[in-house]
Amino acid sequence: GATWVYQRTVPDIVAAGFEGLDRPFSVREGGLRAGAVLDQLDYANFPQRGYRLQAETVAGRRRVTGSAVRERFTRIETDGTVAWSRGRQTVNLYLRLQRAGASGAPAGAGGEQLGRYTLGGFQQLSGYRFEQLDGDAVLFGRLTWCHRASESLLFARGVFGGGTLEAGNAWSRWGDASLSDLRSGISLFVGADTGLGPVYLGLTHAPRGST
Repeated sequence: GATWVYQRTVPDIVAAGFEGLDRPFSVREGGLRAGAVLDQLDYANFPQRGYRLQAETVAGRRRVTGSAVRERFTRIETDGTVAWSRGRQTVNLYLRLQRAGASGAPAGAGGEQLGRYTLGGFQQLSGYRFEQLDGDAVLFGRLTWCHRASESLLFARGVFGGGTLEAGNAWSRWGDASLSDLRSGISLFVGADTGLGPVYLGLTHAPRGST
């Protein structure tokens, strides 16, 4: 299908090397997208068996306020989940890769410096603040173990306790991505799959983040 995106950014603090981005600016994108989803998980929240694969690519042109240049851009986004269970014990592996690139933008026009993707927050690199890390390239992986503590309740399909081991990072450009730069985080949680969605009580920690 077709896609159109309008984004307006109002900077609060601008670092050296970001000249031209010290005032409000907007970005307009238009292009074509193609994607596919293969979903064989038994449950969307707290899955116990199955797998889910998703991939999408977008290509088109982008224009930044005050610039006559219409740069070409591409984005590739893919993620996957696989879950195994034995009795009440479940192991879940999740992997995500996101890459955005552009060509034709003059320095400081904001094209590849907007930080399209983010990491940070509960089970999205636990121990870092929500969307603390951003960039145009993201690698992230999460290994989850959980134990189903109860059968279906009046308000929930089940109650689960468990933990996660996570690793990932965000980079300005795909060429900067390196496994040696990965950051880590962990979480412990009690959660329930309710009719309104998943509800968690969790504790998070990251060696280079916080608790």
